Amino acid sequence: MNTRTLQLEFHDLWHVGSGRGRGAHLDAVVDRDEYDLPYVPGRMLKGVLRDAAERLAEWRAASTETEALLGALFGRPGHGDGGAGHGMPGVLHVSDARLPGDVAQWLASGEGKDYRERIFREHFSTRIDHASGTASQSSLRGIETVVPMTLVAEISIGSEPHAGPGFDLLRTALPLVRALGAHRNRGFGRVSLSFKESA
Repeated sequence: MNTRTLQLEFHDLWHVGSGRGRGAHLDAVVDRDEYDLPYVPGRMLKGVLRDAAERLAEWRAASTETEALLGALFGRPGHGDGGAGHGMPGVLHVSDARLPGDVAQWLASGEGKDYRERIFREHFSTRIDHASGTASQSSLRGIETVVPMTLVAEISIGSEPHAGPGFDLLRTALPLVRALGAHRNRGFGRVSLSFKESA
């Protein structure tokens, strides 16, 4: 299986969560792993990569070969005559994006415990009533965010014939991903994706 390390470099505060809140003041908290550290789920990352690759193919007026490659990498939905149909799974596998091992290990240790909570921030916003110029009643919202950091994920293509062209396509599409997570239209989650080159 051909594998590359994908690097996610967040440039701003970011929020990736499932919509769960905590307590009375936070309406949405970030997803945390078993060590209480933030991460980006692989299924979300795969969806972002698919969207970028498909947009790239559209802009380049994709050939039949590119369409076939996209189908092989990401899978094809089932087709049928009203029934569930059977799709084809893709050969692209994407792990969760997490902090690099040594950093995660230190933050998860007793020594790093005090620093672990410092990577999280609480952000509050409210809607302004333009007629009165004051905050609208019951409009205060709080979300948990994470400071800028670099995460890594493993990208694997489990089919030798698709590996070279697949990684080439993804590498070209990566700059199309400009932000990840919630509240991107408010400046959160600005990110740069790149394949980490082997030393």
